[in-house]
Amino acid sequence: LYAKAQEKGVTVLMKTIGKELIQDSKGRIIGIKALADGKEIKIDAKAVIIATGGYINNKDMLAKYTAFGPDIVPVGSKDKTGEGIQMAWAAGADSFGTDVLQLYRPGIPGEGPESHLNAPARQPYLWVNQLGDRFCDESIIFSWPYAGNALANQPGRVMYVIFDENTKKYMMEKGIDVGVGVMVPVATKLTRLDADIQRGIDKGFVFVASSIKELAHKIKVDAKRLQATIDEYNQMADQRQDTLFVKDPKYIQPVRTPKFYAMKAVPFALGTLGGIKINHKTEVLNKNQEVIPGLYAAGNDAGGLYGDSYDVVLAGSTLGFAVNSGRIAGENALKYVQ
Repeated sequence: LYAKAQEKGVTVLMKTIGKELIQDSKGRIIGIKALADGKEIKIDAKAVIIATGGYINNKDMLAKYTAFGPDIVPVGSKDKTGEGIQMAWAAGADSFGTDVLQLYRPGIPGEGPESHLNAPARQPYLWVNQLGDRFCDESIIFSWPYAGNALANQPGRVMYVIFDENTKKYMMEKGIDVGVGVMVPVATKLTRLDADIQRGIDKGFVFVASSIKELAHKIKVDAKRLQATIDEYNQMADQRQDTLFVKDPKYIQPVRTPKFYAMKAVPFALGTLGGIKINHKTEVLNKNQEVIPGLYAAGNDAGGLYGDSYDVVLAGSTLGFAVNSGRIAGENALKYVQ
């Protein structure tokens, strides 16, 4: 794309931050003000397409527009701070879908995608919240936005993945049941797990104990309540039937053999998925649902692809929308310019 742009004589400006859309007296977009290496510049344009990737790295906007606040952990996203959305709003654009997050699997902050520490935190074993209660069918981790949504409804948006020494050996010797993308595929043997668990302990996200009572004390959960949850779970393991959430029994690993492990997991998100209201031509609409002439929005800046929550029914749907909404924006901007 970059080579083709150069071939067509397109000027590509790096290190240039869009700051303000320029409108004429009729409300048409005729350019943009930006900062290039710290200096304000003005760019004349017959049309502007906003495609700045959302605002997942803007803690203030996360606190204002989402239920998660600024503590959601961004994954695979950098410098997505919402300038494009803010410029459109300042030019009169209506907002839509601003609160939709592309929720990812819960995990441990600061761990890379290849981490053998994050992999156990993303297995369908026993999950409990800060009350010591199990709260879902843990196999929803296969459709990870479901897992993110389930965690979103828990006290403090924190959960603990609990397993025993036998399950740890299972993951090290037999392999994991749920892969973490292509980085840690399904059935990967977590040969580095002992060393990674120690790193997790040092970070304050992994807790190890010789008894359930000691484990409960370490994670600040009522010991009797946690013990009752584990007793019920072990009974389900024995009868090979989840009588609470109907999880596939092959994922019910009993928690009986010391040592006992608890991994603290928090919400992750790949990005935000809205902010600017558009029509089917990707033209930006104002609060009266009228087109702002010369202004288009695409990808994660545009609201409306999802309802109140991201889903992963079709892998790559967010990327597909970014590519195709960009194409649609380009085609319609060209028609407008001509």
